[in-house]
Amino acid sequence: MKSNKITPAEARRRAGEFLIHSLLCRAKVVDGATARWSPSYGSKPLNPSKVWVVFLQQMGDQLSLRALEEVAVYKRTGRGLYHGSAKDEG
Repeated sequence: MKSNKITPAEARRRAGEFLIHSLLCRAKVVDGATARWSPSYGSKPLNPSKVWVVFLQQMGDQLSLRALEEVAVYKRTGRGLYHGSAKDEG
């Protein structure tokens, strides 16, 4: 008799897909130059117009003061360049 339950590994995979969808459906994508995104990549400055900046809304308590998370993605290759704080709290 076959069980109708999913495995723990499948539960983890599905939870990951759910969280990714939850984060990205509310994400705002902005041209790096428009977002005034200016960190250096490695030791050399990076032209902000060469990246997309994806601002991720935090899940959970909407009343707390905390920075948005941002992900910078290189427009030409799609490679992720940065993930971290947008330093916009307060």
